[in-house]
Amino acid sequence: MLDDCPFCHHEDATVYREKQKLRDDGYRDIYICNECLTMYPKPRMNKEEIKAYHEKLYSKKTYDNPTTSLISGNWLNRLLQPRGSYLNLMNYIKKHVSVGSTLDIGTYTGQFCYLLKEAGYASYGLEMDGGAVDVAREKGLNVYKGAFPDEMPQEVLRERYSFVSLKEMIYYIVDLKRAMAKLKDILVPGGKVLIKCHQGKSRYYDTHENSYFSRYSDYVQGIPTVESLKFILERAGFDIIRLFGSYSAPAFAPWEFSGKGKITKAAGMLINKCCLSTMSGINKADQIVIFGKLK
Repeated sequence: MLDDCPFCHHEDATVYREKQKLRDDGYRDIYICNECLTMYPKPRMNKEEIKAYHEKLYSKKTYDNPTTSLISGNWLNRLLQPRGSYLNLMNYIKKHVSVGSTLDIGTYTGQFCYLLKEAGYASYGLEMDGGAVDVAREKGLNVYKGAFPDEMPQEVLRERYSFVSLKEMIYYIVDLKRAMAKLKDILVPGGKVLIKCHQGKSRYYDTHENSYFSRYSDYVQGIPTVESLKFILERAGFDIIRLFGSYSAPAFAPWEFSGKGKITKAAGMLINKCCLSTMSGINKADQIVIFGKLK
């Protein structure tokens, strides 16, 4: 087990939330680093413990089809989708990332790799789950088994990327400082990085009844916030070129739309997207999306 901050590697931290119930038996406290402001459990699992935990998880997995995702849509579809949806992310990427090689870290069955491939990029993926890798490769995707940043296969390392994405996985990196250094190694000059993640100061946690481990697994390493990700990226040598909050309807909003009709659902999505960010601010967003550019 580890007791230090996953980025700063020291224990200068303050208790942020006590006695958070694990998914398995037990409790842990959540600390916040006094330097980079990353939140993390204390203690947190080391690499060997995470591998053992993964083996238990992977034995029960079922896998989805990575080639059934929406990759385009009209202006109304983009308006109604959460800002962090694949549809809106791909729309932004196609406008701001030049054609080249892309890497999706933690790609699972390769869904985002498929979207990038369909958009014209030479797309690669990295995934720890061997079963998910097999599904992706059966669909003709360049997805390889490995772990970021220390266990990356040569098929991935031999490329240099104009764009790297880390979606819903930055929480599980044991050493964030090494990860940021590796990002710089594999990106071309001026290359871009996308980080999408649930964040620790979401409205969801305003009630202490919601444990941090209810959304982050028991092997979570660092729980990001707007402040911590800005600190980490800037310290690692990236400029932040876009940062926004993303809300899913009707999750964690003051409105509950229980109707099943398309119009009702669309209204809920639109209110969450357009109104909630103004009321709560990005620091309370359910998810945050950051685009960075290597200096």
